[in-house]
Amino acid sequence: HDRLQIASLTKLMTATIIVEENNLDEIVTVSTTAAQETGSTMYLVPGETITVQNLLYGLIVHSSNDAALALAEHNAGNTDAFVEKMNNKALALGLLNTHFSNPIGLDNKNNYSSAYDLAKLSQYVYQKKLIKEIAATQKISVTSSDNKYTHKLESTNELLDNQFIKFKGLK
Repeated sequence: HDRLQIASLTKLMTATIIVEENNLDEIVTVSTTAAQETGSTMYLVPGETITVQNLLYGLIVHSSNDAALALAEHNAGNTDAFVEKMNNKALALGLLNTHFSNPIGLDNKNNYSSAYDLAKLSQYVYQKKLIKEIAATQKISVTSSDNKYTHKLESTNELLDNQFIKFKGLK
């Protein structure tokens, strides 16, 4: 139950909100802010249009920060409003030692959870069929809605490639 910073595990809640509130075929226009996000990215381009589903692949498979920010902005209009949704969902799920400060997982003393809460969140998330399917994906290429840009994604989950134990994935 110790509260610790959770980095990209934050994206489990980001994916949950998106899957529950958005249609997969919605078109997202990538903002300059999202495209300029640092860290792990899928190299989105300002003004690029791409489906929610393709951004979810970037978010879950490649742990893309730019995808997380683009999805949050699309869903709630801005990241602050999206983070409020994340924290409300955490409370609704009974995650008492969890608080989010951004949709990405950037280090912040106010972005934390506990092992217990993450286990509860993971059980909830894993019930989402699409997230379950995406999390098991090792490599995929996704394109913008106009096919102008192609993004090659490779899973950051090294356990998926285990030859002895069949991991099902998540983060």
